[in-house]
Amino acid sequence: MQELFFRGTPQLETERLVLRKITPDDADDIFEYASDDEVAKYVTWDTHKSVDDTRNFINFILGRYERDEAGEWGIALKENGKLIGTIGFTAYSVKSRRAEIGYVLSRKYWGQGIMTEAVNRVLKFAFEDMGLNRIESLHVLDNEKSGKVMQKAGMSFEGIIRERIYFKNKFWDAKQYAILRSDWLKQQNHNDNPSEGAGIGIMKQFPILEFDPAREAVIEPGKVIKPIDIPERCVICFFKEVIDGVAERNKLQVITELKSECGVVPVYKMETDRGSIAVFNPFVGAPNAAGMLEEVIARGCNKFIACGGAGVLNKDIAVGHLIIPTSAVRDEGTSYHYLPPSREVGANAHAVRTIQNVLEKHGVKYLTGKTWTTDALFRETREKVALRKSEGCVTVEMECAAFLAVSKFRNVIFGQILYGGDDVSGIEWDVRGGTSRKSIRERVFDLAVECCLEL
Repeated sequence: MQELFFRGTPQLETERLVLRKITPDDADDIFEYASDDEVAKYVTWDTHKSVDDTRNFINFILGRYERDEAGEWGIALKENGKLIGTIGFTAYSVKSRRAEIGYVLSRKYWGQGIMTEAVNRVLKFAFEDMGLNRIESLHVLDNEKSGKVMQKAGMSFEGIIRERIYFKNKFWDAKQYAILRSDWLKQQNHNDNPSEGAGIGIMKQFPILEFDPAREAVIEPGKVIKPIDIPERCVICFFKEVIDGVAERNKLQVITELKSECGVVPVYKMETDRGSIAVFNPFVGAPNAAGMLEEVIARGCNKFIACGGAGVLNKDIAVGHLIIPTSAVRDEGTSYHYLPPSREVGANAHAVRTIQNVLEKHGVKYLTGKTWTTDALFRETREKVALRKSEGCVTVEMECAAFLAVSKFRNVIFGQILYGGDDVSGIEWDVRGGTSRKSIRERVFDLAVECCLEL
C-alpha cells in the first residue's frame, strides 16, 4: 500500500473543472460566493463578512500547503478559469487511512452536477494516489443538497451524529456519509464493465437504502396504463361501507377498475355541484395503496385527498378527532423506492393549508402533526411507541409516508385527513370502537370531498 503523503496539493482535472491550489488572487471570487446568505448558512469556517476575512481564510489555507497538511483545492471552470468553490480534506488520519471531505460551491452553479464531478475526482485521488481506505463527509440535517451530492458520489448514509458540528456559536446534529476504497473499486469496475455486477453503483449495506433516482422503471405506469377521461381531482377513502353507501344511492358511476390478485377495485366518478371528482377505496397497507395511487395518476388524476382512520399515541385524542399529517415517519418500505433514505417525509404545504381552511370554515376541531407509518401493525411495541412519541408522532397508520413519497416523485398534490381511532399509547391496546363510528366516517368523507374540490 502506498504511504500516505501529501507533498503539496497536485492539480486535478475533470471534463469541466480544474481543481488547483488556492492563491491570494482568488480572494474576490471566494468572497463573492462565500458571503451569499444561502451559502453562508452551511459554511463552517469563519463568516466572510469582508474581503479581508476571506484573505485571512486564504492565508490559513496557504499555511496548510506549507505544512503538507490535508489538501484544499479551488474549483475553477475550465472555460474561463473562474473560481466557483472549494473542496478539500478537513481532517485525516495517517494511521487509519481515513479522511473527511468538505466542500462549498457558489449558488449560481447549484444543481448542475459540478460538485458531484469534483467529489468524484477527489475520491479518485484519495483512493489511488493517497492510499486512503475510507472517506467520510458530514452535513447539518437540513442541508439535503449536500446529502444528494454524497449519494451521487456513491457514499452511504451511516447515521445521525448528535451535536457533531460546531459553528455559528451552536452545536448541530449531522448526517454522516462514507465510502470505502472497496466500495469505490466496485463502482469503477461497474463503470468499466456495466454488464458485470449491474447495480453495484447503488449497493448499500441494507437493500432498503438502495434508492435508484432513475425516473423510468421496468414497469413504468405511464407506458403500460393509458390515460382516460377521468377527473383530475380524486378522493382516496379507506371507509368501504361509506363508499358502498354512496354508490347504493346512485351517486357514483364506475369509470375504470384497478385489478389485482386480491380482487377488483372500482374507481368511481362522483358529480357535485362544483364539478366531478374520482373516488376509490384502496387496499390497506403502503405497497397496495401506493400502487393504486400510481395507477390512478397514470390514468389522469393529479390532485388527491385521502381520508382514513389511525391509531393514536395520546389517549387524550378523542375517538373521531381529526388529524392532518404534516409529515410522516418512514417506518415502511414503499417510500424508499421513491425518495432517498430519510427519517421522514413532509406533506404538501398547499394541501395541508387547504384542509385546514375547510375544517375551520365548518368549525371542526383538528390537530396537525407527525404520523408514524408502519408496515407491521402487530409489531407496534411499547418501546417503538415511546420512541415515536418522543419524536413528535401523534398517530400511527400504514399508508401516509408512501402516499407522500409517491406524490412527490410524480409531482402531484396530495393531502390526508385522519381521524383518531384505537389507542396504542397505554399498556394495553384500547380498541375504543374506532372502526364502528359510521357517522364520523361519513362526515370525514364529506369533508375530504370538499377539500379535494378546493385544491
